[in-house]
Amino acid sequence: MILLLLASISWIILIVLCLIPKNLRVNELVFLYMLIEIITISIFTFLDINLHWVIVSKSIKGSLSMYLARTLIIPFHYLLFISVLFSHIKAKWKGLISAAILISLCLNDQVYLWGKVMSFENWHVIYSVLMYGVFMLLLWWIAHWFKGLEKGEHQQT
Repeated sequence: MILLLLASISWIILIVLCLIPKNLRVNELVFLYMLIEIITISIFTFLDINLHWVIVSKSIKGSLSMYLARTLIIPFHYLLFISVLFSHIKAKWKGLISAAILISLCLNDQVYLWGKVMSFENWHVIYSVLMYGVFMLLLWWIAHWFKGLEKGEHQQT
């Protein structure tokens, strides 16, 4: 049941991502996706293995669900966030959609808990909001820097 639910969530996020107008080229989206994967997996491994804050299910269904979440759902949320920030919509809507994406990421944590895919120790919703929010700001800065490279803004003379 949880695998079906997470697959449905990833399809919905992918459809919304395709519908949002993007001012990013394909190579920029692929670069950001790979960067998101590297950072997300590093953070998750640090929290899981080193700090033991996140305990992942040992069942096959739970492991597949966690891989689906870590490789599709969370990166697609971040790509959706970057696409919204670089679109030509008004600033008020950018802020509202960004807040909705942050809430959606936090609600996904609750789905993982409900489906017993993972459990948290020494964790609170505030930590999720801070972690996802800081990561969203970091990605915005990296994407802004990466877009500026093509304009020659950061070249040394």
